[in-house]
Amino acid sequence: MAFTVSTGKDGSGRQIGLYTIATTKSRNYKSVIPGENSYGPRWSPDGTMIVFNHWDPDQSDWVLGLLTLTDGTFRVLAPELKGVYSPFWSADSSSVYCHDLENFFRVSVETGRTAALRRFSEILGEAMPTSAVRFSVSPDGTRWLFDGEVKDTSDWLKSGDGLISALFLHTPADGTTRRITDDRICAIGPAWLPGGENFLFYGYTEKENSGEGSGFAVFRGSLAKGKITLLVPDGGTPSARLR
Repeated sequence: MAFTVSTGKDGSGRQIGLYTIATTKSRNYKSVIPGENSYGPRWSPDGTMIVFNHWDPDQSDWVLGLLTLTDGTFRVLAPELKGVYSPFWSADSSSVYCHDLENFFRVSVETGRTAALRRFSEILGEAMPTSAVRFSVSPDGTRWLFDGEVKDTSDWLKSGDGLISALFLHTPADGTTRRITDDRICAIGPAWLPGGENFLFYGYTEKENSGEGSGFAVFRGSLAKGKITLLVPDGGTPSARLR
């Protein structure tokens, strides 16, 4: 399991850690990854690499950090690509996708060659561009789930910034994006389930928002049925094994 580790005397730093469930041992890669501001690791589908957000202290900007697990080495993927966020993998582990709030990129892991695919807004649909958008690729690689902030038109949330998080489904082949959750729920952090029709996410409805506990719950959604089911009343940031 890859995760973000708090570092530094006051815990304000962030690094990438790896926890092995079989041995219950963890490792911090601070001796390999420079600086103290790396977060959001995403494991490659083939299990050999981890990509993450990395602050380059020399360039004073966000870049793509890549950790190769077979030899424990670190490198910046496409060093010329700066100010990028939300990295995630292609289904075959050959490419990493990311954005700079305006453009959406695909980067070859082998060569570092970068291709600007389209404007980020064309993928987002009605969602607003932020550095916190999180993508999840379907098991067959043909569809992407992601979360994004939209104008809050609900009659129960009334957030201070007037926004609510929703889930969207994007199909790269035809470029279409559609919203799949409505204003009855604030939905965050989607993760596909095996089969490519159901998915997990966390968030809250009016019930969780007015109750005790963390205020978040884990839900399962169905694309075919358009149904949302509560799974864990007090939980968040779900992930699922696809194979």
